Amino acid sequence: MKSRQLILAAILVVTVVVMPQYVIHPVSAQISQNVIDQLTNDITDAKNTADNAAQSYAKVAQSFQEVKDTTDTLYVISMAGIGIGAAGVVIAVVAITRKN
Repeated sequence: MKSRQLILAAILVVTVVVMPQYVIHPVSAQISQNVIDQLTNDITDAKNTADNAAQSYAKVAQSFQEVKDTTDTLYVISMAGIGIGAAGVVIAVVAITRKN
């Protein structure tokens, strides 16, 4: 009976000492670390790409706003020019009809 208990204890000790090497093998741990590092790099790259896209979008939006502002200014200037031209025509017509 005692020899059985000793054998079981010896088997248990050998199992506890030897099994962790097979459960978590250093190569497996290194592969897992490589996968985690690669995923970390991919996530960082994706974040940087998203940040760059957001900055590009902000620049494009600012450019469109500048174009809109310029277009609005040119519209006001052209309407003023048309108004001055129309007033010139009216003044010319009045001046011509007064002489006659």
